[in-house]
Amino acid sequence: MATKPDTSRQPPRWKPLSPAQEAAITLYLAGHSDTEVAEAVGVTRQTCNAWRHQHVLFMVELEKRRADLWRASAERLRSGLTKAIENLLGAVDSGDLKASLALLKAVDLYGDSAMHHSKALDPETLIR
Repeated sequence: MATKPDTSRQPPRWKPLSPAQEAAITLYLAGHSDTEVAEAVGVTRQTCNAWRHQHVLFMVELEKRRADLWRASAERLRSGLTKAIENLLGAVDSGDLKASLALLKAVDLYGDSAMHHSKALDPETLIR
């Protein structure tokens, strides 16, 4: 005799986000407030607040898209790293004191942090 599959443990099925919710996510990512988003998508401010704090699929999608945005921004900044280093070293080479201090800080050799490096070589510190 065939048994029926246990459907009580199936993952919940989520209703797709509405066009208003999709638009709201885009607006939140652009830095708009609940009030501004609500006016733009035609719902109340309370509805927008509920989406951000209680609607699981909305919350997950907003965080996922926020992470994608941050990742893309970080990659864009990384692409300028070589140029920034060249600029900084050029300024140091020309005798720019502020650039020299910035370089020392960037490599953690300026101020109190420089003292911590020498303490790390103490055997008692390393044992602890």
